[in-house]
Amino acid sequence: GKAAALNAGVAAASKELLLFVDSAQTFAPDLLRRLVEQVSVEGWGAATGTLQPNSGDAVMDRYWARELAIRVGQSATHSVICVTGCAYLMRRSYWRDMPHGLICDDLWSTYSVVTSGARVAIVPEAVVSDPRRFTREQEYSRRFRTMTGLLQFVVWFPTVLNQ
Repeated sequence: GKAAALNAGVAAASKELLLFVDSAQTFAPDLLRRLVEQVSVEGWGAATGTLQPNSGDAVMDRYWARELAIRVGQSATHSVICVTGCAYLMRRSYWRDMPHGLICDDLWSTYSVVTSGARVAIVPEAVVSDPRRFTREQEYSRRFRTMTGLLQFVVWFPTVLNQ
């Protein structure tokens, strides 16, 4: 599964910084530079790019724009807890192998960053675009899977509620 593939990829990597990207998106030419700049600042252990709302559905785009604004505010105040899986960079020292069957790899990847006292940034200038268009039904299915993954995470690691 995906967890095993990510674990194998990290095991094969040889550098201090780990870059994770999805395959369907396109990235701003300066995305990597912006993520590295952010993670290079003391106290930051990971940084994620910003997926632009462009579904073509005004309601879904407004929803994502509001969620993005909340996440940018969280990052400015302290930290986001979960990266946007389309593009993120993290220090290898925070990586923990993912358990088999994990649904929310985007949450697991950076959980150890935050619980170690470091921060995870969302970098609005590190722009990611997705040329694909999803229907509301497809987006609902994706969100349902994510919520199921959050519940799985809490069941597997109930101490997260005490953090």
